[in-house]
Amino acid sequence: MLLEIEKLERLYEEKFQEFLSRNQISSIQVSFYPYSQIKHTLRIRSGKVIVRIANSFQNAPIEVQKALASILIAKLLKKPVSSDEKKLYLNFVASLKKTIPQSGRRNLKPAKGKFYDLEEIFDRLNEKYFQNTLSKPILGWSTRKTSRKLGRYDFVNKTLIVNSALDDSKVPDYVVEMIVYHEMLHMKHSFRKGKNGKKCFHTAAFREEEKKFEHFEKAENWLLNNFI
Repeated sequence: MLLEIEKLERLYEEKFQEFLSRNQISSIQVSFYPYSQIKHTLRIRSGKVIVRIANSFQNAPIEVQKALASILIAKLLKKPVSSDEKKLYLNFVASLKKTIPQSGRRNLKPAKGKFYDLEEIFDRLNEKYFQNTLSKPILGWSTRKTSRKLGRYDFVNKTLIVNSALDDSKVPDYVVEMIVYHEMLHMKHSFRKGKNGKKCFHTAAFREEEKKFEHFEKAENWLLNNFI
């Protein structure tokens, strides 16, 4: 289960107390980040601790998160870390490498396209509709233009992909924004299993929230007349 950011920040605060004789930290900010590999960073700026954890660790057990915190803090302060924590962390990394496909990221163009920047769009929508609660995934344009799929969110690789056919001056900005918004809703709502055991991605709650997009009807009409 995804660990809440507030709990992670408390975890890092407690871990710092184990290494420091007194509190020398003013605040701690933890976030998940779409690194292209399993990578984590911890920096201190003017007494503020900034921690970035790879998206692939979003579902890591609490014991693994504690081990990671110890490793990052020990590395920063040049302190030793227990072999048990190292082993716990490395075993989890090994399990990730076995289960996470590496091919998904190769089939992406950069988020900054010729006409639209998906990073900027994601940040704008995250603030406007999600109160900045969504961790930024890997963002990119598809390598192939197709009329079948406008966008896709890959739950395994934490990757949001938009059809590169939409990176065009003829496509209104609100259309691209709606596609990104739709995929962000998948990030928020995930999916549920129906009575037949099949996964249901577009639940009633999903559809209801989708209509809250400011230009929903206008974007739907444009796609109907120009793309679909």
